[in-house]
Parts: sequence; structure tokens; C-alpha cells
Amino acid sequence: MAQTLTPPSGVEVGSYGYAGEITHDWLFVADLDAEMVHIYQPSGGSWVHFQTLDGKADFGAINGDDFGYVVDCSGDTVAVAEQRRDVGSNSSAGAVHIFTYDGTTWSKQHQFDNPNTAGDYMGYDIALDGDLLVVGAYQNPVSGLQDPGQAYVLRRTGTTWALEQTLQEANPVTLQRFGGSVA
Repeated sequence: MAQTLTPPSGVEVGSYGYAGEITHDWLFVADLDAEMVHIYQPSGGSWVHFQTLDGKADFGAINGDDFGYVVDCSGDTVAVAEQRRDVGSNSSAGAVHIFTYDGTTWSKQHQFDNPNTAGDYMGYDIALDGDLLVVGAYQNPVSGLQDPGQAYVLRRTGTTWALEQTLQEANPVTLQRFGGSVA
């Protein structure tokens, strides 16, 4: 059976469907132009709109932040990358938002802002598995080199997420872009 999904009424179409994630119980569809992630749930053989995570209205995103650039779900937790979010005075540093489902609604549990520099595009790729999240920042500078990249490992204990480790190549080189793909 085929189904065409469209954004909920009143939402600009923009880049609807740029990124997505599907599980047995949920379908997440990103619209980068609107800075939104639409959540659908199966019902009667089709997907029905359940909730929208609005990056602008609810999480301070501005046009071009790429809220929803990558979406990854594990159980009742979803991570949403915002790779071009400004963090303080660092433009396009990046952030990742983590949401949990409580049986009624998806709510924000944590926001991890890039702890390093501007232009890192942290959140270019993410991988979530239970209580472990890996976040790629492929343009992070290391040892004065251009774009060797890094990846951050976050772990959840209870409802608290904390940076556990920063990963990088043992012998980084220019334009290596470590963290450009994580799994």
C-alpha cells in the first residue's frame, strides 16, 4: 500500500522530507526550511500525524540552522541534529536535541551544544542506540589543522545526558573529516 505524506495543514512545504527515520511505531520526517520535524504514528494501515517538533517556536532555531538535518530514533528516544546552530558567538557550531516519549507526547530531555568552535557543523551525522549517542563534527579543528574532525560520545544515566568522550583520529590530518559518518 502506498501513502503520500504531506506536512500538516498550515505548515509551509519547504524541504519536507529532507531527512527521516522510521521505526515500528514512529515515522519522523524533517523539513529543514521550516526547521521542523513531523512525527507520524501508524493507525489503521496508514501513517497519521501525531506531533510536530518546531525548532523555531520551541527551541530557538532560526532559518538556516538545519533543525532536523539528521534524525535517529532508539526506542522511546529520538535525537535531532541542528548542524548549523550558532552556539554563543560561534556560528554554525551545531547542536543536538534529544527527546523522549512518555506515552502521551514527545518532550525535550536534553540539548547538547558543540563545546568547541564555529563552523564545525556538529550533528552532520548522529547515531543513537539506547542510552548512547554519537555525534559527528566533521569540521572540528584539531591541533591547528583544517577539518580533521571529531566525534562526541554522550551517555544517558536516568534522565541525564553527559559527554563521556571526545573521539578523534590518533594522527589527524587536514581535511580528514573524522565524524562525517557515524553508526
